[in-house]
Amino acid sequence: MRACSLAVTVGSAGIQQVRFGDFQREVVLRQRTISYNELTPRPVTDADGQAVPYKPGRLKPQRAEIVRLLAPYVSVRFWTQVRAVVPLAAYLTLFQLSWCCARGCRTNWSSSPACWG
Repeated sequence: MRACSLAVTVGSAGIQQVRFGDFQREVVLRQRTISYNELTPRPVTDADGQAVPYKPGRLKPQRAEIVRLLAPYVSVRFWTQVRAVVPLAAYLTLFQLSWCCARGCRTNWSSSPACWG
């Protein structure tokens, strides 16, 4: 099977072949580059010239930031996982209930509505 490719112009380098999957991943990915220097304060020294240890405060992300961080991991395969797990969970629950009822409800499942009849 041949991979799809896309020709893109890269400055003065001319045309470069890029796999479509790589292109799509880069386009979909919303990434910002932040300098480490913007995240940390300048080093502080005491009177003896020793570095004062820096203890950062606790992070307080807003809901929008949390959603933006988790969305790529959760949304991509969420419904696929639901479609795979829900039928299996339902099957296992029905199997457990039928097994309980077949044994005469002598287990802790005796309060289950399936065993009342």
